[in-house]
Amino acid sequence: MGEERERRVVPAREILAKIERGEDVEYDNVIVEGDLDISGLDLPIEHVERSEFQLKLGSAGKLVVVSSEINITGSEVHGKVDFSNGFMRKRINFAGTQFDNQAVFLNAYFNNYSRFEEAKFRYYSSFVGARFKIHAGFEGARFSSNADFEGAIFSNYAGFDGAQFGGKTDFRLAQFGGVTRFSYTKFGGDAKFKGAEFRGYANFERANFSENAGFRETKFTGRNVYFWGAKFTGRNADFGNAKFTGGEADFSRAEFIGCDANFIRAEFCKNADFWNSDFRRDALFSYTVFDGDVYFWDVKFGGNAEFYGATFGKKLSLSHLRFNLLYINWAQIKDSLIYDGPAYLALIKNFKVIERFADAEDCYYEYRKQSQSKKKWYSDEGGWDWSKLPDVIACISCGYGVRPLHTILCMSGVIFISWIFFLGYFDSLFESFYFSVMTFTGSKQNDVTPDMLFRSVVLIEAILGYLFMALFVVVLARKLIR
Repeated sequence: MGEERERRVVPAREILAKIERGEDVEYDNVIVEGDLDISGLDLPIEHVERSEFQLKLGSAGKLVVVSSEINITGSEVHGKVDFSNGFMRKRINFAGTQFDNQAVFLNAYFNNYSRFEEAKFRYYSSFVGARFKIHAGFEGARFSSNADFEGAIFSNYAGFDGAQFGGKTDFRLAQFGGVTRFSYTKFGGDAKFKGAEFRGYANFERANFSENAGFRETKFTGRNVYFWGAKFTGRNADFGNAKFTGGEADFSRAEFIGCDANFIRAEFCKNADFWNSDFRRDALFSYTVFDGDVYFWDVKFGGNAEFYGATFGKKLSLSHLRFNLLYINWAQIKDSLIYDGPAYLALIKNFKVIERFADAEDCYYEYRKQSQSKKKWYSDEGGWDWSKLPDVIACISCGYGVRPLHTILCMSGVIFISWIFFLGYFDSLFESFYFSVMTFTGSKQNDVTPDMLFRSVVLIEAILGYLFMALFVVVLARKLIR
């Protein structure tokens, strides 16, 4: 193997002089000694429109124009780097370069490609209020200390795939206009995205959040957003009041391991997919709005799952759901829940545990009704299926044992039909009605000598009376003793 090429030392003033003259800067595998600070250079001024965030910072909207293309790759910069308020007309390329001191690009405007792939920021780095017009590449970058992108604007592509943030990361109020990628990114400290807006495709696939993950009030207004396989191992995962208004929100296989998952008052305007996600602690979805289809298929809730006041606009799948306690009302989900036998049975048990007995009965009734609807009286493969008949009788007679009103209506129907028949045998409406009621309740009538047809009707009514009165007692007892 050949010996590693020795790095040449380049004074920072040499680079600054080229920038001041408008010459392109081309260095690779060098050591830059001194501070790279453009604030003292004699450069032209560019007037730019300020963002709302920059106005809050008090930015004057005057930027110094850097006309040079800057390529300092695979190198080390030992001094401070300060390109604050710089208007970079051409490409800026620090790929693979190590910044051994602070790197500050406050309010900088990157008018062309900006490349920081595999760069190493050993100390604090600031891109607060910076604008990236075309391409911002930070793939594989290493931020050993705090990294601040608060209020930054990424008009087009923003790539942070495989980047590592060792300290706190601040993307609050940042705007992402195009494709944004944070897949396999590691956040070692707090990750703050509060109030940020993603107007294009956003990918956080298998991202790892070791501390607080703050997405409160974040807006995902573009195409689909992916948190597929993301890990939240820190103290908090906060998506409260977040808005997913663009495309589908995919949290499949996401793991909320060391923290509660807070989605309180979040809004999902399209489909939301939590397939095979793992919530080790409490999952908070209170007052969350799901306007599209929602999939909690094969999800595990290790703690409590709270859905107080949540609304479901379309389909809701709870197939293979595993949970301890699910705080939800039947009225919230009855029109959206996709039929799945085990899911219904688990919900029934859950409603009883949290003492929502009326919900348990309503859920059981819907379960039996859906189960019955799946059966066919006749099919070419299996022929006649008479198991449907007991289900129909159970539904009509007692509402599967949870609807006493069904039994009362059936009892009233038998009495009424018999009364109509008895009208021809008695002198008044009252007498015929009285006779029907007495027959139904099993009282003996000695002053009547009926014919054969009359006797048959009396016999049938008496038998039905015994059956329905016994059934009514059973159903009512089930309602009272539960």
